Amino acid sequence: MQEIYPQKPDFKHDSYDELVQEPSKIIHRIEEFLELKLTGSFPHTNSNETPQKVKVVSQHAKEVLGSVFRGKNEELYKFIQDHPGPYMEQKPFPRFKDV
Repeated sequence: MQEIYPQKPDFKHDSYDELVQEPSKIIHRIEEFLELKLTGSFPHTNSNETPQKVKVVSQHAKEVLGSVFRGKNEELYKFIQDHPGPYMEQKPFPRFKDV
């Protein structure tokens, strides 16, 4: 991408929560970043409601995964702070929430 857009970074980061809550904002920022108009939409998958569907993460899984990702998340937050993206980026980038 550097050859095509020498003034732009090679990546774009957005919040999944914002994608779910306000997809039009994310789509607009992606369009500005890519400098093109997108068609279509983000499909909603796994929308089947069944009695077996797990809707809550177990406490054990939270503890195990939290210990695995906590440090890497902090590295990501620092990286995003130290390498601000284009003006259309979500700022400040939201911290991940415990579920």
